[in-house]
Amino acid sequence: MQISGIQILRGIAAVLIVTYHATAHPMLTSIGQIGILQAGVDLFFVISGFVMWITTENRNYQTAWQFWRLRIARVVPLYWAATLAYMAVAILLPSQLFSAAMSPWAVFSSFLFIPSWHLNGEIVPIYTLGWTLNYEMYFYFVFGLCLLAKTRSARLVSFATFVIVSVAFGTVTDPATAIGKLYTNPIIIEFLAGVTIGALFIRFRPSFYSPAVGIVLLLLAIAVLGSTTIISLPRVICYGLPAVFSVMAALLIERPSRKHSLKIGALLGDASYSIYLAHPFVLRPFFLAATVLLAAPTTGIQLTLVAGATTTGVLGGLACHYLVETPLTSTARRLLGRNDTTTATDHLIRRR
Repeated sequence: MQISGIQILRGIAAVLIVTYHATAHPMLTSIGQIGILQAGVDLFFVISGFVMWITTENRNYQTAWQFWRLRIARVVPLYWAATLAYMAVAILLPSQLFSAAMSPWAVFSSFLFIPSWHLNGEIVPIYTLGWTLNYEMYFYFVFGLCLLAKTRSARLVSFATFVIVSVAFGTVTDPATAIGKLYTNPIIIEFLAGVTIGALFIRFRPSFYSPAVGIVLLLLAIAVLGSTTIISLPRVICYGLPAVFSVMAALLIERPSRKHSLKIGALLGDASYSIYLAHPFVLRPFFLAATVLLAAPTTGIQLTLVAGATTTGVLGGLACHYLVETPLTSTARRLLGRNDTTTATDHLIRRR
């Protein structure tokens, strides 16, 4: 069985982020950046927690490295390639970037996923999209240690305790360092939410099917997202809660025996990592050409540009997935070695 709904959600998350960045271009004066689209990141985080739980819950780990090496092989090669590409553009064509500033420490910390202050005042790496991967790698590090516990309940309790204590500590002390701020940010609760959903799904999987409840959760997700245009809420609530509702809805709506999935959704889900990292390299030339060809686009044309930019960004990500990500990941897995304790749960989610 494959959970096609999660694959589709992953593809949706990637498209939301591409569109979010597409609407940020200065020439789109009538539209402006659509803030709620950045909820795609929070959706990624919840999905990540869910997937990590269901693909590890039947495994016994002697060392955390058994888990870490697979995550390194999955995440690091493409991110390093994207960072190197960004650095090349910053050196050769600095005028084409919003920020081309680099320092030796920034380079070092970016490649090793160490949270540090960027010259723009934010805690981001050189290739700023990598801020999400700093959280992902931190999650993998902590979760890998928790996997050393012998029982599933001990793993869940240890991870939940660590997250809750970390966030509470950050709330009380308000750390001044980049590492302290990132590692205690409430957004890490979204990983815990995904892990918890995964534990519930495994426990109640035979009866985890209720389309009516799933639809209600989707409507709640939309309502919470919509409320962000009226009132200001913490990110973990305004974006994290809809992400949780959406993941649960996808699981509740999909029949456990379903064998077919929406192919385009599954395809976008497979390529979501490439779409996320590669789309800025495609959006930039797209809008450079648009700026030359269109001096003062109307609102209708601006909407068309957003649609065109999003489509182009997704297509660029798909090309990156097949031409760059897949061979890089395969090579990394051969070098680092694969886990021999593959279980059937690996096939619930095709790629992660």
